[in-house]
Amino acid sequence: MKQDVQTILKVTPPWLHVFEGDLEQLLNKVNDFSQQIFIYMLDGKRMRTQEEFYDELASELNFPSYFGRNLNALDECITDLDWLSINGPILLIIINAETLLVDAPIELFHGFVNLLENAGEEWSHCIETGEAWDRPGLPFNVVFQTGFDYIGKVNAKLNRCSVRLGKIK
Repeated sequence: MKQDVQTILKVTPPWLHVFEGDLEQLLNKVNDFSQQIFIYMLDGKRMRTQEEFYDELASELNFPSYFGRNLNALDECITDLDWLSINGPILLIIINAETLLVDAPIELFHGFVNLLENAGEEWSHCIETGEAWDRPGLPFNVVFQTGFDYIGKVNAKLNRCSVRLGKIK
């Protein structure tokens, strides 16, 4: 389903999106909202292997030193992000998505994509427990950016994960 870029400001699914075009085009679309959202960029070229994948995530999202470098630990960190003092919509942009985890077990890719969709669901709900970590529901979206030559490959790989997927136009 094609969606306007404003979908990244909503707490409703889909939380995962594909963008066909170069990074500059995507950033031009997101630029109108950049003051309202927390944008984090990950580069698929630096996430080809399992080790590189966890290195890039930990570095770009400033994961705590106790990060366990597995999907369970990643799930805990991605649905927390307390150390980043986030108080608005979150957008992860994965550039060069066609290279994401190409030299790693496919199960890691599937697990990661499903984890991201679950994070979108988790972040969409408010937390009201009377504690310091209370927060409103926040949009958490991920855009997989790729070029024209690779869009079919990226869509096919993501569709095998059985997640709801939007296309940013």
